[in-house]
Amino acid sequence: MRRGHTNLGKQRSSVDQFGHSEDSAYSKSKKMEEYHEEYKDKQKQ
Repeated sequence: MRRGHTNLGKQRSSVDQFGHSEDSAYSKSKKMEEYHEEYKDKQKQ
């Protein structure tokens, strides 16, 4: 029973993370894109 409870807890947290990760992953990649563009511009100069 205890084992089943921890499994349930793990599953639940991973589902919560997945629910939030889509937004954060998207915003992270967006930030990285902007940073990369800035970096490329600096390299050109």
